[in-house]
Amino acid sequence: MTGIVIVWIVLSMIFATLGRNSKIGFTYSLLGCLLFSPLIGLIGILASEKHSETLMKLKIAHDSGSLTDEEYEKKVRKIVPNYEDKQNMWIGYAVVAGVILIIYLVVQVF
Repeated sequence: MTGIVIVWIVLSMIFATLGRNSKIGFTYSLLGCLLFSPLIGLIGILASEKHSETLMKLKIAHDSGSLTDEEYEKKVRKIVPNYEDKQNMWIGYAVVAGVILIIYLVVQVF
C-alpha cells in the first residue's frame, strides 16, 4: 500500500514539474495529479496552454495596439517571474514538500 502512495506522489511531482511551464502552473498541476491521478493530471497538463504560446499571443496583442505597455508588462510578469517571485515559488515548493512528507508519515503509521 505504501509503495502505491509513494509512486503516486513521485509521479505527481514529476508531472507537476512539466506543468510548471503551462498556464495552470506547478501548484494546480500537482493538486490535479494528487487528487485525481497522475495520469489524469498529465492529460490536463498536456492540454493546458504553454507559456510560450501565451507570451506570443500577448506580444501580438501588444504590437497590434490592443494592449498598452503597462498592461503588457503586467501580464508578462505573471508569466515570467522576477527574482522575488522565484523566491516565493521556492517557499511554496518547500511547503508542498512538507505536506507530502506529513502525508507519507501518516500513511506509515496506519
